Amino acid sequence: MEQLSLPYRIALVGLLVFGALYLLVLKPKDDDGAGSAPVPAAVAPAPASTTGSTAPGVNGLGNAVEKANGAAAKSAGANAATQAATGGTTSTPASSTPAAANTPPGTKAPATPSTNAPATPSTTTPSTATTPQDPSEKLLAPLDRGHTVVVAFADTRASDDRAVRAAVKRIDRRGGKVDVHILPLSSVGRYEAITRDVTIGQSSTVLVIGSKRTARTIVGFTTTREIDQLVGDVRAGR
Repeated sequence: MEQLSLPYRIALVGLLVFGALYLLVLKPKDDDGAGSAPVPAAVAPAPASTTGSTAPGVNGLGNAVEKANGAAAKSAGANAATQAATGGTTSTPASSTPAAANTPPGTKAPATPSTNAPATPSTTTPSTATTPQDPSEKLLAPLDRGHTVVVAFADTRASDDRAVRAAVKRIDRRGGKVDVHILPLSSVGRYEAITRDVTIGQSSTVLVIGSKRTARTIVGFTTTREIDQLVGDVRAGR
């Protein structure tokens, strides 16, 4: 009610008073002969325009409404004139919703440590070391040039072995046609191409190999003369 201007409030009060008077005084009473007090009936809104007779009091109600509308129009005109004179407009301040408080920066959760299991060492068995190439081929290569190869397997611990080593070194090389090699007994297994068909035990052994790649042997103690003789026989094909 306080938000309505005074003319609107006067018109509304007059309308309510007139309605009450209409219900209590002006409405025709039904003569039912019992003399009972009349029961007020609900008032239906009057249509905008009707034909025929007008109910009592309707003209008065319409006049009151017209007066109220006129008063409201005058009030609105006065307000407009006031605003024009002051050069401003009256506006209702818009209610603004307060900005939400800034949310503090989210706290980052600590990085979860990786759950990946440590790399398992490879279970691949290391490749077996390649067996060194048989060095016999290098020793036997001169045979292709018509040479004779003398190979002595002898150690240096026993006196007989030392004597054999010395005897082999003194043989006749026949103008470079005889190649001499002195090797320890422990290396016999490496020279498979030479010792494949020869039995070599713990004693020193001298092998004389000719162009046909066949070996003649002297086992144990020997001399330079004996070795030279065998070399001559091999070269002669005997």
